[in-house]
Amino acid sequence: MLLLQATNIQKSYGIKTVLDFPRFAVHEGDRIGIVGANGAGKSTLLGVLSRRIRPDRGSVTGDWEVCCIQQLGERDPGRSGGESAKARIRQSTAHSGQILLADEPTANLDAEGRRWVLQKLREASTLLLVSHDRELLDEICTKIVLLEDGALTEYTGNYSAYEAAAALERRQQAQAYEAYQSKRAQLAAAVQTWERNDAGMQDRKRADYKQNNSEARLARGKRAEKQKKVQRQSKVLSARLERLEPVEKLREPPALRIDFSLTAPPGNKNVITCRNLSFSYGEKNILCEVSLAIPNRAKVAVTGKNGAGKSTLLRLIHEGHTAISTAPKLRTGFLYQSFENLDMDKTVLDNVLSTSVQDHATVRSVLAGLLFPGDEVRKIAGVLSGGEKMRLSLAKLLTGEANALLLDEPTNYLDLRAVEAVERMIAQYPGTVLLVSHDVRFVERVTEYRLHLRDGGAVFEKAEGAPAPASDAPQRLLLELRLSRLVAEISSAPPARKDVLERDYRETLDQLHRLG
Repeated sequence: MLLLQATNIQKSYGIKTVLDFPRFAVHEGDRIGIVGANGAGKSTLLGVLSRRIRPDRGSVTGDWEVCCIQQLGERDPGRSGGESAKARIRQSTAHSGQILLADEPTANLDAEGRRWVLQKLREASTLLLVSHDRELLDEICTKIVLLEDGALTEYTGNYSAYEAAAALERRQQAQAYEAYQSKRAQLAAAVQTWERNDAGMQDRKRADYKQNNSEARLARGKRAEKQKKVQRQSKVLSARLERLEPVEKLREPPALRIDFSLTAPPGNKNVITCRNLSFSYGEKNILCEVSLAIPNRAKVAVTGKNGAGKSTLLRLIHEGHTAISTAPKLRTGFLYQSFENLDMDKTVLDNVLSTSVQDHATVRSVLAGLLFPGDEVRKIAGVLSGGEKMRLSLAKLLTGEANALLLDEPTNYLDLRAVEAVERMIAQYPGTVLLVSHDVRFVERVTEYRLHLRDGGAVFEKAEGAPAPASDAPQRLLLELRLSRLVAEISSAPPARKDVLERDYRETLDQLHRLG
């Protein structure tokens, strides 16, 4: 049954159009996840559908009652966000509605709070959910809608199904680009061949001095006819080359290529050791005689309920509590949620260069990997969004002198595309990482150990099904195989194709050299 329909919707803020689509329908029983970049218009879409926001054009029809769980604002601080979120959800769902619209309902909730919200969302008969929580989108949704450049694209299934479909689209684009490049090279080579034939016939226009006049006239006639055919064929091929529809090359995210030797990394087996660490806030005990050892290059997720002491432990390690010892060469980099490590008057690039031990090219590659390509690095830090400031802070840590990262909620403020970019960077980081995050999927993808805090104590263990520690060997093998294939292709490629292949060869060789 059709419950709600939005038709010919357009909504702009200033010169930026955030919604521009012909039709969107919600049927009874739909469980729709809405995804897209920060600022894409996801919250605006929910506002239009609930009639809280009037579109510039178009209409929303349907007589069904709508309940809304709205955001608290730009990421409520984790200390009080859980109870605030529960309170607003209770208030929003106090009366029954046919359609529930939920905007980031699990932001800053611990595992227990998230389970509570999950049950509330499951009780809704029809649901539209905006969330950066990929695990939640998997558990709840049966359809994903991507909001991009004002348009809506629907995918059947949960978020994992959407990821698989998007990956298939990327592979198809890559294949289409390869086919385009191959066809273009073939046509260019054919045009060159016919043009050479035409030039050769021009050279043969001179009549053979041994021929009499009659033979010379006959030869000229044959050559003229043949030359017309050559020129016709050359024009046909040139026209086909011009009409060949370009296919955009798929932009692969750049890999992290920092020279970690510049940070003088420690060689110790364990780099952080706690011996009977206790800590209290006034009369409230947070940590009680915690003892543990963190292995070198380990990637560790610190888990536990809100208030268990996760952020406190990271700060005590960074500040050097007397019960904590570190390897002599260990230098920690701390991710500040209030961004006090940023100079708001400097550009993105200058902020990173001011503390970087890496070269300029490496800094630019790290910034590109964290979604600051091209002229984006010229932005002034003070005008950046929360998500952009978070990515900039991470870039400073990755390129600075630290060889161990302490990250408190590194995915705060980030949209899904940015979260995935941060995942790639941290997964490739060659040093030790301790992080706190409520993003279940993020934790699973980048860490192999769990440090669980509970009742003042701590349990350190290898995570079940955790990824193996990062190794350059698989990437090195892939690069070597690619070099071998390129050498074989270059040896038999036409001239127009050789330039492309040789450029790929140089880039691949450069990547291999960077691995050391």
